[in-house]
Amino acid sequence: MGDIFVGDIDTRIILETGVDVSAGTTLEIHYVKPSGESGSWTALPVAGEETQIYYDTVEGDLDEAGDWQVQAYVELATWEGHGEITTMTVSRPLDS
Repeated sequence: MGDIFVGDIDTRIILETGVDVSAGTTLEIHYVKPSGESGSWTALPVAGEETQIYYDTVEGDLDEAGDWQVQAYVELATWEGHGEITTMTVSRPLDS
């Protein structure tokens, strides 16, 4: 992942899950913003990478500068679990 800035749109966030997600019934990326607010984005499997999921940001998603905590969440027919927690730094662009 390259540099990420507040207000960026179509930034692809890719996370490793550690499991084959091809039969996943729920694929999500959970996040905690620098302010402590939490939420999730519905993710999709990465083509050709059976253990990775992604989300492309839309307007309003990246609304805080600082360190965000992100984590993959997957539900399969017989298993559900989380990936490792990763820090994603969102910077403030020069024009803000």
